[in-house]
Amino acid sequence: MLHATMKTTLLLFCSLVCVATNASETDLDKVCTEPLPAVDNAEVLEEYRGDNYTHGSVLPFTCRLGYVSAGRTMYSCSNAKWVRVRKGKCVPRPCELPEDIPNGKYDLVDGTDLVFGATIKYTCDEGYQMMSRFHTRVCMVDGWSNSLPVCEAVACLSEDNPSLIVRGLPEDDTPITYGHKLQFECADSGMVIRGEQEVTCTSAGQWNHPFPRCEVVTCELERTYSSVNVRGLPANGGPVKYGTTLYFTCAQDGMTIKGTREVTCTSTGEWSAPFPKCEVITCAREEIHTNVHVRGLPTGNSPVVYGTKLDFRCTHSAMVLHGAREVTCLDNGRWSNMFPRCEKPPLPNGSCGPPPPVAFGSIVQGLKTVYSHDDWVKFQCPYYYILKGRTWYPSWMRCNEGKWENESMKCLRPCTVTSEDMDKRNIQFQYPRGDLRYVKHDDHVTFMCKPGTMNRKAQFGQYCNNGHMDLPICYKYNY
Repeated sequence: MLHATMKTTLLLFCSLVCVATNASETDLDKVCTEPLPAVDNAEVLEEYRGDNYTHGSVLPFTCRLGYVSAGRTMYSCSNAKWVRVRKGKCVPRPCELPEDIPNGKYDLVDGTDLVFGATIKYTCDEGYQMMSRFHTRVCMVDGWSNSLPVCEAVACLSEDNPSLIVRGLPEDDTPITYGHKLQFECADSGMVIRGEQEVTCTSAGQWNHPFPRCEVVTCELERTYSSVNVRGLPANGGPVKYGTTLYFTCAQDGMTIKGTREVTCTSTGEWSAPFPKCEVITCAREEIHTNVHVRGLPTGNSPVVYGTKLDFRCTHSAMVLHGAREVTCLDNGRWSNMFPRCEKPPLPNGSCGPPPPVAFGSIVQGLKTVYSHDDWVKFQCPYYYILKGRTWYPSWMRCNEGKWENESMKCLRPCTVTSEDMDKRNIQFQYPRGDLRYVKHDDHVTFMCKPGTMNRKAQFGQYCNNGHMDLPICYKYNY
């Protein structure tokens, strides 16, 4: 192709020379002294370069290396000036479409088209890394520079740690590639993982977290008290390792463990239970029965401690103590015996104990501890109270073969009527009385409305019924 081009150029040149030979001598004086014209990406063939260019001289241009002709370019010397007689141009030589690579791609990074001088850059897909020295290629005269780069899968290396159990490792020598996960646990149950329990191989061929390590499980000692003895602690104050069991006892008599007597350091680094304390042994204050007097109890709300002795007596000499006279607070927090009780001695046949109580009433005659058959007791009610009993001897009770007669005796209460009560209801006594009056049971009182008030439906005559009386109400006139 190059030889054909040169042949055409020579023929053209010869024809121009012939024309120039026939030119007049005056044309020879019209020499082109201007610099040679510049053409993009082209240059004058060396054989056409000279010192002088006369009228009619021609300058054929050829494309520089890496460019191809899109039409010939030629200049001619005419009247001492260079004139373009053929308008061609030189364009970059195109390269073939670059090859693709497995697990990667290329991008045009310099230039606007895949032509001479353009640069492409190869990059690997995520999880792959460039294994070639060069990752760029340039479009040259004879094609693309450099060889095709290679992308290989990134691989993460496993670390060897005998204290770790690693799950997820390939069974053969297959590389650990991007996205692969490993899980860890300690080979010894007495050890604990410090760090992440799972790691992932990243696209950079590195693990997203450092491999964890296994450390011996230890438990920190909790606070202990001087009243507590501890057995099982490591010598010289060393760490308390997993599985260690501590045993606790109280340092003094009269104290008891509150909590667990044994605690163990577990695989989580925590104790199986909180450390116990020693507290003074105490016994609960049990109920003291009626008619029982006790000596030895601490005053106020002070605790009853281990070793305390209580002494019991009956408050009445005629009563009998049932149970132990002395009880002691033991080291288990219990009393040595149940608290005793005092009871009345058994009555002789036909005898009676104290008579049944009468509300608001009191014995005024015949008071005894034990009553024989046909003994009598007289009751009396307070002033204004009415005693109600049987029809004969209503104020007396009789012991009859071990039972009291007239047990239904009552002291019926009076009613109280005050001026404040009557003012609230706009009433007054029909017959003048003092400011405060007690009205005995079953007594009758008549009321009336105060001036300026009235109530035609009110019951103004009322009876007292064991402390209760319904008072009428009067209302003011509506003018």
